[in-house]
Amino acid sequence: MRLDTGESRCYSNSNKGINMNDYKPLEAAVIELLRNYPWYGQLIASMDKQLTDKVPIAGVMVTSRIVLMINPKEFNPLPQKVQIGILLHECYHIVHQHMARSKKISKQFNKALNIAADRAINESLTYLTKNNQVVAVIPDELTDSSGKKIKPVTKKNFQEQFKGKKIEDGQDMEYYYRFLKENAEEGDGPGDFGGDMDTIDDHSHWEEGNGNEEVTKEIIKKAMEKASQKAQGRTPSDIQAILNELNKSTVSWQSVLQRFVAKCTENNIDSSRKRLNRRYGVVHPGTIKEPKLRLGVAIDS
Repeated sequence: MRLDTGESRCYSNSNKGINMNDYKPLEAAVIELLRNYPWYGQLIASMDKQLTDKVPIAGVMVTSRIVLMINPKEFNPLPQKVQIGILLHECYHIVHQHMARSKKISKQFNKALNIAADRAINESLTYLTKNNQVVAVIPDELTDSSGKKIKPVTKKNFQEQFKGKKIEDGQDMEYYYRFLKENAEEGDGPGDFGGDMDTIDDHSHWEEGNGNEEVTKEIIKKAMEKASQKAQGRTPSDIQAILNELNKSTVSWQSVLQRFVAKCTENNIDSSRKRLNRRYGVVHPGTIKEPKLRLGVAIDS
């Protein structure tokens, strides 16, 4: 069954051997997410979806749209509760604008940044219940298709990695990044900032985004607003708080003045033999642009 969200969305795959049937587990998980957490389900449903083996399990990035990448070989065999946990995990990266904020923390993506981003959001995704039923899970251990054990960045795994260290819960990505950098040499891992913990998704694709922080924020804000409209009054309070913050406009008086001056400036164009004509050379005179501006400045004392 094709998920119908009322909008046309791109379903694509970037690898041979992947067919449209590989989307069925993803679509089933999104439908279940819509039933239990409508706002997050609408956000996921609005994303362009790509099947690829370029991510470990999943990944998300913002280009001109929000793109959700799924590795069906790893994602599809997982229990649906874990699949939903991973989809919520990707939503949290989006709504907390981790791809834009990470560039302010470090110019280069590294494991510390990846671990910090996941630690900040996985704490609230360990077990999500509704009507006393577990809906979503980020487990302390996963097994991939090759049999390799993966230790996601959960609260339990993080505390075990840094036993004896004071770690504050419920903090943001920036806090956990500073913590990892400060304790890098004292961690159990060989200076890799996270020991044997690993992320369940790929953050390297954040660098492939549009690269403009303001554009990224605007794309995210519009996607969140559309999800709120479709969720019909079922927007979570923490999401509404984030939207309110995004909608706060800070006006730069320098930018306003610059646009005003540019609008008021007139260019007088005169012909002159002293200027070479770009099209006809010496046959016709060139043009000289002389900007003129009459600007009155008043100071309120």
